[in-house]
Amino acid sequence: MEAPQRPFDFESVFHTRYGQVARVIARVIRDPARAEELAVEVLWKFWRTPRAQGEQAGGWLYRTTSNLIVSRARRAAVASRFAPRLLRRDTPEEPDAVVIGHERQGQLDAALAKLSVADRVVLLMAAQGASGVEIATHLGRSHGATRILLLRARQKLRTAMVEREDRR
Repeated sequence: MEAPQRPFDFESVFHTRYGQVARVIARVIRDPARAEELAVEVLWKFWRTPRAQGEQAGGWLYRTTSNLIVSRARRAAVASRFAPRLLRRDTPEEPDAVVIGHERQGQLDAALAKLSVADRVVLLMAAQGASGVEIATHLGRSHGATRILLLRARQKLRTAMVEREDRR
């Protein structure tokens, strides 16, 4: 005749096995606080799995603990490998930033249209990174004259931009 089933006493298993499970995890992950959290997770799985509550509870707990550690390590490795993709810098601009950019570009185009050809050329070459000597050579002027031309062209552009802003 079969022995009657003893009722499962989770509280006694928790108190006897919690420390063992937490120590095993802490030895591997080297974070006692996280090890305690994972030990509770292992024992929670144990409580929810009726077939684990037999006489082989120690083996089940050890295997589940090992699986949990490996699973967490894999998850962390994947997360660290794909983390740079979450911080993509080439994402599209916000719609309001695009609209403001178009408005400013329109204001700049209108302000540049008010300037003379020489002023526009000197400003655009400077904006594209050309040196003062390169601009002077292109325009056929001296370096000093080109610097003065650039200074005055910037002042004219600034004034035209402020006037457009004031009209709005």
